[in-house]
Amino acid sequence: MKKIQIQKNLRLAIGLICIVLVVILGALCFYEYKYPGVEETKVPLYGYTAKEEINYEVVLKPNSLYDTKSLSEGQTYLTNFANYVATVFTYEFVGEREAEINGNYEIVAIVEGYTGEGETFISLWKKEFPLVPKTSFEAKDKSFSLSRNIPLKIGDYNAFAEKISEESKVNAQAKVTAIMNVELTAKTDKGIIEKKASPSLEAPLNTGYFKITKVQSESKPEAIEGIESVQLPLNQNLLIGYGIGIGLLLIALLVLLFGTKKAESDPYAKEIKKIFKKHGTRLVALESEVTATSGQQNRVRSIEDLVRISDELGKPIIYKYSDNPKESSRFWVIDDQRYYVYDVKEVIESGLSLKEKVRVSASRDKVGDGNKAPTPAAF
Repeated sequence: MKKIQIQKNLRLAIGLICIVLVVILGALCFYEYKYPGVEETKVPLYGYTAKEEINYEVVLKPNSLYDTKSLSEGQTYLTNFANYVATVFTYEFVGEREAEINGNYEIVAIVEGYTGEGETFISLWKKEFPLVPKTSFEAKDKSFSLSRNIPLKIGDYNAFAEKISEESKVNAQAKVTAIMNVELTAKTDKGIIEKKASPSLEAPLNTGYFKITKVQSESKPEAIEGIESVQLPLNQNLLIGYGIGIGLLLIALLVLLFGTKKAESDPYAKEIKKIFKKHGTRLVALESEVTATSGQQNRVRSIEDLVRISDELGKPIIYKYSDNPKESSRFWVIDDQRYYVYDVKEVIESGLSLKEKVRVSASRDKVGDGNKAPTPAAF
């Protein structure tokens, strides 16, 4: 395979760039394989649920309308038929492991007079009635629950609201709200949990009929969370990309080493190689040397001129053989005692600048002067 000539500096620069890129990609590939990276994620350390619930039924007075003693949730109730509302307040805490649980709870009924609804709501008066005083609790377990049955006598609260209306001479809407306030603290092996809950139910007062509204939070799993570093999987695509890049660079280096060669910058060698390539079949190599006086020499300005002389005289073009082509820079055609010579060095040096002549001279000194003319004895 014929090698491509590339200037020495360019060839060296390309080689260094390829080597540097191979080292960089190799380092990146190693780092990606050895240290694929980590990702910080939140992980549950202690899971738990807190559940609040209110159930009720309306216990009826004896009446001619209903055959049952009570009505279930979600109905409309006639005030004169309602004896009381039987409510069950329940709160439950369940953890995944044992914990030190403590806290307190209370249940109160609030009778309130008001006007307006929504954004125009204005509380005119309010009275609180304790149903269960503040009570403490504690346990050492993975779960805790409490449940209290509380009867709400709608008639008593209606009477109180009427009394306040009569005394204040303010005819306002009124309602009763029953609330269970719970405060719980759970000391776990992963930290402290603090929970508050206020489930409630509400009913209007001083109306011929009423409906009951429950307010309670939805139960959902919760957890004490921590930060955990998770090692990421190897990025296979990135590693393959690095590998392909390294492979291509290595191929480029091999091509550079074995498929290219340094471009010949010496004008002597370049011209001599050109002569041998074009006229090599007409050249005769000699081992011995001859001397010729300047009077016997006829110098020509190009190898083509010497070729034409050779054709005209029917004489060969001779030169002194050397393993170094640069030492074979003088070519001769000899006719009797006339010498026709084409000297590559003289022709090239005559066309060089002073700076180039100094460089060429230095290059020639390294090689040595092997350009003496062959003697006629060589024939």
